[in-house]
Amino acid sequence: MTHECVETCLSCDVSVLAPSQILSYIKAQPFRPFRVQMASGNGFDIKHPEIIKVGKNFAIVFTYAPGQDVLVDEWETVSLMLAESVSHLDSATAHGNN
Repeated sequence: MTHECVETCLSCDVSVLAPSQILSYIKAQPFRPFRVQMASGNGFDIKHPEIIKVGKNFAIVFTYAPGQDVLVDEWETVSLMLAESVSHLDSATAHGNN
């Protein structure tokens, strides 16, 4: 399935989530929590703009330490080639893992 937020990789003819689409969710004013849905079925719930950093073809999603809202405990590097969509949490199903 192709979404407006997906671009085609010219070198491999595969649809990938566009970094600009994720960045538009991060920079939105006011910020609204969103989910990055992966092809595997996993999702990353982004509840604060500080917990995700976007690269050209990847994103790094941070997880805070238990009981913390400042100290990062873990991070996961996510390939945008494996991401299917991005949507606001209020319009997404509740099965993310972050």
